[in-house]
Amino acid sequence: IRQINSDNLSVTNENGNVSRVYQSDGTVHGNVKEWSGYINEDLGEPTCAYLTSSFLQLGDWRFGEMGGHLVVTHKDGQTAMIYRHDGTIHSGPRTDYNAWTLVDGEVLAGTKEGCEKSGDFLQIGDWRLARTCETCDRSTFSISSQAHGYTSQIFRDDGTYHAGPRTDFNGFDLSGELGLTRASILFGDKAVQIRDWRIRQVHPKLLSVTNENGNVSRIYRSDGTVHDNIKEWSGYINEDLGEPTCAYLTSSFLQLGDWRYGEMGGHLSIAH
Repeated sequence: IRQINSDNLSVTNENGNVSRVYQSDGTVHGNVKEWSGYINEDLGEPTCAYLTSSFLQLGDWRFGEMGGHLVVTHKDGQTAMIYRHDGTIHSGPRTDYNAWTLVDGEVLAGTKEGCEKSGDFLQIGDWRLARTCETCDRSTFSISSQAHGYTSQIFRDDGTYHAGPRTDFNGFDLSGELGLTRASILFGDKAVQIRDWRIRQVHPKLLSVTNENGNVSRIYRSDGTVHDNIKEWSGYINEDLGEPTCAYLTSSFLQLGDWRYGEMGGHLSIAH
């Protein structure tokens, strides 16, 4: 199983026959000999090819287990194939069952050397919570959807928020000045940190979105109301992120303590 180029992954027998080709646009193809994994006989030095408990990554591709099924997904967001536990197969293109939403784990075999790090985002189904725009004067964090290319809300490090619909600062835009940077996602005590932004349950009734400078762009309360820049509810009042506790990501929601960001019916909701 080999990534032939950034767009194609193939499954090939040593006799040269190619049983399956997955493309980054989510389509699948049959015996296309020029995409054989044996065109270059040399397997090469191990580079960005590794196995965790939940997925196998080969370059820009992942085979991952999601909901009891095995999926094949390109890093750009298209799922090319779902192998279901009932023995059926369901080909793409599609954007659900995205193996790139699986949290990276301990390497069981292979190596991460040569891989690009994950971008500054968390993906929940069709949605991304992302740190965008490396060249902007102010740090910007956005909530955006891939399906229609809209950004629903952006947060700025001055403590302001700006509602959509808009098409800039989109977490799925990987090109140009708005392209995502590359850094790790850190989970903590009922919290997640995406570069210089924290989403944190500051106590059981409050969840805040805070920049590292202390400005709080959004506060969600358990009574369903939302509030602005109240510094005492900053996610950085305690600088220590803490040990990861009740903070995790699935393909359909992000849970932080008593709160969830979840995809429902194509929408993203935040609920206590």
